Amino acid sequence: MSTLGTLGLLAGYLLLAGAWVTGLPVLVRIGAERRFFLSRVFFFAGSAIVLWCFALLAVGSVMGNSAVRYVAMHVDDATPWYERLSAAWIGLEGRLLLWVTLVLCFGSLAWLSLAPGVGRRFRQQFLLGLATVATVGLGVVLLAGNPFSPAVLPVAEGPSAAVLFRHWSAALHGVALAGGCAALAVVFFAAMGDENEPSRSALISSWSRRAWVLLTGAIGLYAWWTYHQLHSDACWRSTPIEDATLGLWLIATGLVHLSSRRPHASGKTAALLAGLGLAVSLVVLALWLDLQGFVSLSAVPLWAMLGAAAVILATVVQVWRLGSVWETGDGSRTAGLVVLGVLAIFFFLDAFRDLVLAWWGLQSMRLEEFLRAVLAWTGLVLLVVLFWCGLVDLPRRSRLRQEGGLSAVALAGVACFLLWMLTDLAAVPLLAAFFLTAVGVSVAFELFFVRRFRFTYVGKLAAHLGLLLVLVAVMVGGPLAATTSATLVGTERTAKVGPWEAQIVDLAAQATAGGVRHTAAVRLRWRGAEVILRPIRTEYEGGLVDHRPDVAAGARWDLYAVLDYAGGGNATVRIYRKPLMACLWVGLALLFVGGLMGLGRTAGDRAGEERDFEGT
Repeated sequence: MSTLGTLGLLAGYLLLAGAWVTGLPVLVRIGAERRFFLSRVFFFAGSAIVLWCFALLAVGSVMGNSAVRYVAMHVDDATPWYERLSAAWIGLEGRLLLWVTLVLCFGSLAWLSLAPGVGRRFRQQFLLGLATVATVGLGVVLLAGNPFSPAVLPVAEGPSAAVLFRHWSAALHGVALAGGCAALAVVFFAAMGDENEPSRSALISSWSRRAWVLLTGAIGLYAWWTYHQLHSDACWRSTPIEDATLGLWLIATGLVHLSSRRPHASGKTAALLAGLGLAVSLVVLALWLDLQGFVSLSAVPLWAMLGAAAVILATVVQVWRLGSVWETGDGSRTAGLVVLGVLAIFFFLDAFRDLVLAWWGLQSMRLEEFLRAVLAWTGLVLLVVLFWCGLVDLPRRSRLRQEGGLSAVALAGVACFLLWMLTDLAAVPLLAAFFLTAVGVSVAFELFFVRRFRFTYVGKLAAHLGLLLVLVAVMVGGPLAATTSATLVGTERTAKVGPWEAQIVDLAAQATAGGVRHTAAVRLRWRGAEVILRPIRTEYEGGLVDHRPDVAAGARWDLYAVLDYAGGGNATVRIYRKPLMACLWVGLALLFVGGLMGLGRTAGDRAGEERDFEGT
């Protein structure tokens, strides 16, 4: 199996590289049809071989073949087959192979379904893009290490379902999010067809809105990915290659449907992607329920799992068959907008945090982090420019649903952001419920409010300006803008923590059921200003022992410290900051005012305004 897998990876890499080379003339000219045919043959042959390698690795993992690299070290007959399978994706090579396989499968499906509806040049460029992504991914797999080599790695210890959840979520949570976000973006693109409008301003406005949504979805998707990096262990962390693949996935999907002239195919592809995202979300939900003790997957027989998979697959197929209905649905536009708007709220948390901290001189920055941060700021500038272009070019007689949908993004996005800040929704199933709730609220707003009332132009400006301020406040600061840490010795000496001089004051110890709990306040001095962060948590669940952190916060709630007590009066302090809180509150106020200005504007008032406009 090791030899077969190695030869398969090499063959797939060579074929995809051949597809890439033969497709290169597409970048400068259309090229001969014969060369394009050769590129397609190479591409689909390489895709088939990579899919075979993927299946070979999966089968070897299920069978417990020790020649496959990422099978658990302690596999025996008692190890569930799904845990063996999940162990295949614990390493970089296994995860990259999974990504490459999914990109090839879904990319090929999109290419085949949309090929008759787009130009030949674009089809060649799209195929070249897929071949490039797959070639780079397989190249990294081969350079990083052959996943079919005899070496084995231990997997994380713990309950069977917990191991399964960690491994598969590390490999699939980005895929599920990419599929869902891309599907909603596609639905939005299909519903925003204004190219036939005679007005030049309407055409410019349509493309600016589409570019805004595409950009928002791409950068918001990456932000959600980095959010997992901030709040999870190393098993969940992504790699730069995965980040790049994720971005290319979404951008390529958006470009396909921007260039498509077949809305029917667009709707079906959107429905297929949405159904696949829903299927993966259901699987993750089942795993989470197992972790919480509500169900036990190990007690479910294999035939029941296969039956559930068949039901999910049938649902996906049925949704795909009804995909053309999505294009004319009034809620599809709003649903895509609100989800992409909520994703924008988590806009590049990690990159903005790193750039702001490096600008303040609080920490060093590697080249990779610097490039990500520069990309984040560039995306912010483009977002602002496209946002205002779409707003200024928007005709006075624009569609009511478009204005209402954008306003719903502002209102529902802020509500979801506040909900997230209050509850810290870190579990994947809860996040899925969070997004579905946001979509439901937005669609209800669209159907029962926007159709009867109309936001005035000034109210719309206020609402969108407020949304922009909220995004800037969250993007620049992030939920937690963490500084570097320092060790404080006793309560007498001070230590430099970023720009602050930190000192422990009022150190005390308290005996609890779980051990000794230490509380303390932290005094911060910076440029003549002094802030004292006092404890805000009185006790922890199960008690607190010496090495557990103690949390203190200031009166402004934009600064707080985490102390790790080491005994003997020593503690490690980490200072967190949430800057631009004033910008956040001003943005929320403008959103509220803009929403109020939309009240009382009935459809009759709108008709009168349009008659007055026609009279002029």
